[in-house]
Amino acid sequence: MTDFAFVTDHTTTYFASAAALAGTNFTITWTASTVDSPCGAFGYAVSAGSDAEAFAETHYTADGSGGTYSFTLTHDAAWVHWSVFTDTFCSTGTLHGVIVNGGAIGFCGYGTEANPDAVPYELVTDGLIDLVVAGALAGGPQAALIPYVETALGAIEGSIFIGVDCSTLPGAGPTLDFPNLSTLSTATLLAWFRNAAWRFFCRCVPAPPGGPPPLPPDVPPIIPPTTVVPVQPQPLCDNSDLCSYLAAIKAQLQVLTAQLSYLRTDVRLLERQTVPFSYVPGTLHSGLTGAGTLAVSAILGVSVQLTTIPASIGELFASPNVFFNVGWVTTGPVDGWRQSTAVGHNPQWIDAQFDDTQLGYSFTPGVVANIQTFSHEP
Repeated sequence: MTDFAFVTDHTTTYFASAAALAGTNFTITWTASTVDSPCGAFGYAVSAGSDAEAFAETHYTADGSGGTYSFTLTHDAAWVHWSVFTDTFCSTGTLHGVIVNGGAIGFCGYGTEANPDAVPYELVTDGLIDLVVAGALAGGPQAALIPYVETALGAIEGSIFIGVDCSTLPGAGPTLDFPNLSTLSTATLLAWFRNAAWRFFCRCVPAPPGGPPPLPPDVPPIIPPTTVVPVQPQPLCDNSDLCSYLAAIKAQLQVLTAQLSYLRTDVRLLERQTVPFSYVPGTLHSGLTGAGTLAVSAILGVSVQLTTIPASIGELFASPNVFFNVGWVTTGPVDGWRQSTAVGHNPQWIDAQFDDTQLGYSFTPGVVANIQTFSHEP
């Protein structure tokens, strides 16, 4: 039971439910009422779905006795509000011993606020990752996923942290799909982290005295790896149960093995895309003249071979020979071109980026060339 002070502007003083389906029954009871002079009456209102959809409103005479009111939702509602009030021109008062039964208290049913104990961060640090992940998963059914999540979020360490909005609840957020590591892009990891960070930087407004505790929002979704090793509690080291101690050490080693497996996957991806051990030839584009554009994908570079060099092209005999005014080759992603590279040797290697999707060439009239693409080893 709890007491609620009357207001003079119909401001909500109790969130009966954050969400409720049609057919949900609510019963509101109170033991007594006190209305300060000169008011002689008070009222209450129940709203479902929006402030414009008043579900019910009843006025009572301030006789000081208790009362009860029961209602059933006729439609699904994103929230259900209940407020007690007096007339705008009257004094305030109190409704005593209020109990609301029926609809469950929803996520942060009394509102949300900033966590006063949380320290602001400008960047995503290793320490912040530990705090956010622990705040979201520790003590819950997904606690065993903490080492996997922290390992994955290591990819966004050093990113700018723009903070979270504590004035509202976080959304569902993206999913961390560990069986499909290719989906864990930087954008997905950052979005999941910011959603989870709400639980560290923000909190539910505490329940009023006697009220049911608020329900914190759900943790952003995670699809666990195919094999998850449970996180074991810190064992006691004594001679009474060495088998349990060794079993705990084995479990921790399995967790480390899993982390190393994911780290190896990340390192292999980086190696393949940026510093491969070797590369293999891809598509050969022959007999190119004039200007044009080629579609490319996941290439490391190209080799330009000049098959016809007209006499008008200047040449400096050196090692290698240098040609002048042959042409240009340019690569770039879908959003734009990178800086062009002049073709001055035969053959000539030109580096490309892994995310390049287009290759442009422009050769002086009379020049004929082949362009061979190269990709990382499988």
